[in-house]
Amino acid sequence: TLPPGAASAPPCPHPEGEPARTRAALADFLRSRTAADLVPDSGKLVLLDARLPVRLAFVALHDERVATAPVWCPKARAVVGMLSPSDFVAALVALRSSVTAGASPMSESEMDAHTVGALRAGGVSGGGGTPPGAPPPPSRPLVAVAPDDTLADVVRTLAGGGVSVAPVMAAPGECGPGSARTPVALASLAGVLGAALRALRAPASALPLLSASVGDLPLGTWAPDAPLPPRALPPGAVERIDAR
Repeated sequence: TLPPGAASAPPCPHPEGEPARTRAALADFLRSRTAADLVPDSGKLVLLDARLPVRLAFVALHDERVATAPVWCPKARAVVGMLSPSDFVAALVALRSSVTAGASPMSESEMDAHTVGALRAGGVSGGGGTPPGAPPPPSRPLVAVAPDDTLADVVRTLAGGGVSVAPVMAAPGECGPGSARTPVALASLAGVLGAALRALRAPASALPLLSASVGDLPLGTWAPDAPLPPRALPPGAVERIDAR
């Protein structure tokens, strides 16, 4: 349902040559730059040991002011996954479900028995993880990119893997004689977008679509003064809402 007069209002025209002009410029940028361009000149990369207790791992992320970090397995001498806020939410949901089902809340020492490696494998729960004798859950495959991957390949890898962040992994020996495949940075969709905007925003007249207001684009935008369309509610929903 559209607000009165919305149907008769003509859509704002695209700037001349758009959006094909901006699409071509972005495609050229993504094909001409590599993941190595996302590596900062200076900074630090936080790695979490797979043997680290989950509670301490999230404390470390908070203290280091990072949201996502690669997980390093000393036994495999390799990065085996990533720890992200979604893992934290999943752990909390598992603990809450366990307590709701009648289990006793875990003590701090019991919580510390659950490691980052177990969380990554899906084995963290209020009941102590995988039941005895049961096969361990399959590990999630690592989604990673190489420094010489184009940014177009980086975007495809992230989208295909269903993740927004992945480690940029240097080849074995690249970080020193005998070194394993080592993470040197994190590649993210936000980082790729930021790099593209920094590279293409000057001069603004070169790509007018990037300078246009969102309200000028036919993207199904919403205006604060437009009435909200009615939504179909299930039977009894209004009564339940009123009762609360």
